[in-house]
Amino acid sequence: MSPLYQAPVVSDTTFIEVGWALLSRQGYHRRMSIRRYKAHFGIVPGVCADIWAMINPREEISPYAKPVHLLWGLMLMKVYSTEEVLSGIAGVTEKTYRKWAWTFIRATSDLSYSVIRLEHRFNDDVGNIIKLSVDGTDCRINKPRKGGFDTGWYSHKFNGPGVRYEVGLNIRTGDICWINGPFKAGTCTDPKIFEEGLNLELAEGELVHADKAYRHLRRCSTPYDQAFRYERQQSSVVRARHETVNKRLKDFKALSTAFRHPLSKHGDVFRAAGVCVQLSIGRGSPLFHIDYRELLFLHNCVNSGNLSVIFRALRSHPWLVPDRFADADGVVWRQGGEARVVGRSG
Repeated sequence: MSPLYQAPVVSDTTFIEVGWALLSRQGYHRRMSIRRYKAHFGIVPGVCADIWAMINPREEISPYAKPVHLLWGLMLMKVYSTEEVLSGIAGVTEKTYRKWAWTFIRATSDLSYSVIRLEHRFNDDVGNIIKLSVDGTDCRINKPRKGGFDTGWYSHKFNGPGVRYEVGLNIRTGDICWINGPFKAGTCTDPKIFEEGLNLELAEGELVHADKAYRHLRRCSTPYDQAFRYERQQSSVVRARHETVNKRLKDFKALSTAFRHPLSKHGDVFRAAGVCVQLSIGRGSPLFHIDYRELLFLHNCVNSGNLSVIFRALRSHPWLVPDRFADADGVVWRQGGEARVVGRSG
């Protein structure tokens, strides 16, 4: 029997064999590169095997589930051609392809509740007040047919209808810790989504790093709050890494081209793509690590002994926790919302 449908033991090698057989139905093309594999399925065979193991489809979905069915779902997300074309590549009817592809997309999406968790923002924590970087990303959709013309769907990013998601990353490791959406791109701005969602989940006194669109929000640190060159450089690297994650999500064509399927399925595709990107980070495609330390920077400002530097630091960092520095130096403390310099120890 073809390895497309017989895989008693599912491993990285299994998905390499199944992928080769699927893309070269006249026989095995042993020289197919990983680059070509990712061009069709979006992820490497090792991540496919991880997803299969986490879903456990023969127990949770159907005893007839096969590894190739997972590749059908990934190919739909990555290539996002018409079902006539994709079912022709798979060598099955459109009905069969549609059934299994969307079954595994939904199953992969459900993994987001275990793979993408807000608690992961504490990984590699060094005591920063800011543990997340947050940004919104828009995805194209076709104009909804129901309800007539609605400007609420309008996205200024590509001058057409779209949906918006909020993505949060661990500010040091780059792990995806938060996905919220979809929302109407026109009526739900980035600050509104944050205030009604992630803002309610943060610990007391905790802030997030964000771009200028969030500048009026109390719990967001933006470029407007950064008075020092070191901070601005560190902030630009954080934002650049966040855009890298957005780009990896948009590598799945279902998220970068107009979504043709019902909008109720868009959230499943986005979260499934988020799971693929997050698992890929630990499987040979890591993001660059950022040694983000705002407390060390502020401590150095206090130790400089320069009053103008100290006051600028306090003015640009109103969330400064007094005990962090008072215990070490007895230099700075806050009372009634005001920061005071009480002298330099030693």
